[in-house]
Amino acid sequence: MAEICAKFPVRVVLVWLALVAICYNLFSVHDPDTAQIMYIPPSHLVDAVVFVAMGAMASDPMVDYSIASVRKLGKWNGEIYVVTDIPTCFADAVQEYDIKTIQVPSAKSIIEIKSLKPRLITLMPAHVSGVLYIDVDILVTKNLAMFFRDLGTMIYTKQLEINHGKDDKKESESKSKEPALDVVTTTDKKKGVAVTLEIDPPFDFAAFLDAKGHFVGFCSGCEKWHSGVVWLRRGKGEACLQKWGELLLSGQFNTDQESLDAAEKAGACPNLFSFPTRHLLFAKDYIAMVFTSGQTFVHLTAAGRPEDTDYFYREIMVPHIRNSLHPPLNPNKLLRRKVCKAVTPVEALKQAATATVPTTGAAAAGAEAKAPKPVVATSA
Repeated sequence: MAEICAKFPVRVVLVWLALVAICYNLFSVHDPDTAQIMYIPPSHLVDAVVFVAMGAMASDPMVDYSIASVRKLGKWNGEIYVVTDIPTCFADAVQEYDIKTIQVPSAKSIIEIKSLKPRLITLMPAHVSGVLYIDVDILVTKNLAMFFRDLGTMIYTKQLEINHGKDDKKESESKSKEPALDVVTTTDKKKGVAVTLEIDPPFDFAAFLDAKGHFVGFCSGCEKWHSGVVWLRRGKGEACLQKWGELLLSGQFNTDQESLDAAEKAGACPNLFSFPTRHLLFAKDYIAMVFTSGQTFVHLTAAGRPEDTDYFYREIMVPHIRNSLHPPLNPNKLLRRKVCKAVTPVEALKQAATATVPTTGAAAAGAEAKAPKPVVATSA
């Protein structure tokens, strides 16, 4: 072994690593410019974190583990909803993590379960204007505050681009040489002074990039968008979400990500936002695990399907990630399958009477009347 290592040129390895880093910087999609940080309270961006756990997944302790990561590591004190067909599976989580369940009919297929994503806002109570959806095989590994800060900066930057475009148009049409006193020039002149700005750019929804989210900028079997973490706003992107849902159930695609890519290509989703890629780590992206750190979300790909993964990933990488969390989340909980109490007919009637009514038809009109106003940003 020593002879093989001695014959293997170290310079070749170093050159290869340098080329990987250069290619990543040249060809990957970079995060938006956050030189000017804008503080937007999380309450103006996200009202609730939402999980979907249907069928056998509802009894998998992995769901509770992800919920615990949002509370304990993400420091999220707001509402958490679990959309499920078996709410009794979360009786302990209701008490331990202060979550709420929303019962929906059982699904006949994985794709049917995935089709809940475009409809999540319609399943939420009327007071919920913004949701952050998280797949159950994704862990939040650090305080969500930095992610929300970048989220606010992302939409603020987009609004500035729109404002600059309006300024250029006004300047070309105006005969006067006096600059327009809009919010951008006002912000520039008042550095260090808190100013407010209404932010309401065209917006469908936001998600991470899939292929471009990996360290080298590509991966086998990846699509453009990764739908494991999605930010939705009530009244926004309705045409996009409708098209995505239709394509999901059309039978043309095997995954929700393929159908989302198709919806964008069809022109239904012109205003998709990409989250800053530094906040997501794919557990199977071993190069990124070596060269990067501090991500907010870690996607334990196929953690719910260990039979589909290799030994190294299943027995070494995933346990290592779970055991390295700080504060620890007690991985032993993952060994205990939950026992879900059967729902009696009387309890089923009670749940149906108190269940959240999807905002469709007349209910949707009422929710639309309560659509969120543009968020207000304050320069920090």
